[in-house]
Amino acid sequence: MSFLKKAWTAISIVGVAAAIYMLIQWRPKDQHPMTGGDDAPIVMAGGSMYIGTIGPKFKQDPHATNEAIHEDNTRYVASVDILGAQGSLLTLQKLKFNDGTPPIVPVKIDMTYCDSGCSLSVDDSVTIMFTPASPHGGELRLKNTDSGHAIGSDVNSNVWEHKPSSRKLASIMVTGQAQPFTCPEGKCLIVIHYVK
Repeated sequence: MSFLKKAWTAISIVGVAAAIYMLIQWRPKDQHPMTGGDDAPIVMAGGSMYIGTIGPKFKQDPHATNEAIHEDNTRYVASVDILGAQGSLLTLQKLKFNDGTPPIVPVKIDMTYCDSGCSLSVDDSVTIMFTPASPHGGELRLKNTDSGHAIGSDVNSNVWEHKPSSRKLASIMVTGQAQPFTCPEGKCLIVIHYVK
């Protein structure tokens, strides 16, 4: 079993334990997202980027087509699991942020999403940001910079693809990390544990 498949299995088990989570993942084009009832997470990113949630979902911000807001603001980001490279090592890390005890801290994840691997320029930046708004919850927001492919207008279900599918994830920067995770050949995985 390849390292990526082993890591996916491990993260699937971790992700299912959370009441709500979001998963961003590279997937080969011949595989399809799992549907409700499968004992594994919903998938996102396939060279292209898929975004999926279990339970409440994202909805377009009525004031900005390039932004989406999670429907449930009574939750917080407990941890983020990332499979990506730091330096020359492919690594699987669980980054812990909150345990439900105030103060709840903000979390920000910035991803570059490019046609060229972002070596010449960044075609799109996708940001996931959690902002505490109460002692035990807050707002989870998703936004991007490419107005020609506004992420808010992509939102239509619990699983959707951020366009265009020709792009790949290049890097991921997470709150508190000294260096970004890179995504060899667009292959990275993120699980956000958004819990009560």
